[in-house]
Amino acid sequence: MLKFLRNAIPGGESARCYQASLDSLPYQPVLGPVAVEVPWSVAFYYDAPNLPDRMDRLGGGGVLISDRWVLTCAHLFSDVGRKRGEPPLAEKNFYARIGGRDLRSGTVRRINTPVPGPFRPPRPGKPSGAVSDVCLVELVEPVDLQSLRIATTPAQVGQTVRTFGWPGGNDGEGVLTQVVTTIVDPRGGILLGLSHGELGAAIPKDHALGRGFSGQPVIALPDASESGEPELVGLVSRGPNEGLPFGLPMILTDVTAHLAWITATTSGAVTAC
Repeated sequence: MLKFLRNAIPGGESARCYQASLDSLPYQPVLGPVAVEVPWSVAFYYDAPNLPDRMDRLGGGGVLISDRWVLTCAHLFSDVGRKRGEPPLAEKNFYARIGGRDLRSGTVRRINTPVPGPFRPPRPGKPSGAVSDVCLVELVEPVDLQSLRIATTPAQVGQTVRTFGWPGGNDGEGVLTQVVTTIVDPRGGILLGLSHGELGAAIPKDHALGRGFSGQPVIALPDASESGEPELVGLVSRGPNEGLPFGLPMILTDVTAHLAWITATTSGAVTAC
């Protein structure tokens, strides 16, 4: 059945390509506890006038890139995937919680209206053009917390990276976790509408990362033989539907492809390292 589905569904060949890439990795990506400081980690919340006693959390987060700017994915601040009973985007007031390893700690700030890039929602299995799943969020008040600097060159196939998220999304326990993984052959993401300015990364076998990883930073780790700081190379954009019976990578927004837009939108407050 697995072989039949891979051949019958458009993109099945790319699924095989990804599986081969995953099987050939020197180690497999593993979901585990956060082992580093994450002062730049951001979780987003909203309240709504028609829900005065409730503050809900979006199924994802972002990354602090200056004392008042956060970078995330545009689909978080859209009505893409809105759940039944959830208020529409126009009725929400948004907050950011910065620097917490769980959903009860960190510094809270109101945010101004998010500024999305030229986002086009992906169409699984079809060419999507420029998805540009990137968004800038300005805090109403600055924070005195460490930000993450942006890389100037894109991540390469075979490079080790780390990302973060909440495995249960809105319904989980709210404890931040991490995945140390590898950039893989981008052809494995064809079924997910991989386009220019996007990367593919391996996900742990038999574990769909879910919405709690959307918008989260993807960090290039310094070479063990060199000194240096971690650099932001991507954002978690999307992944395979949990119902798919074969493996596909998660798709990352390559933030280095959006450096000019980031610099212009922040009026030069954020530049690459």
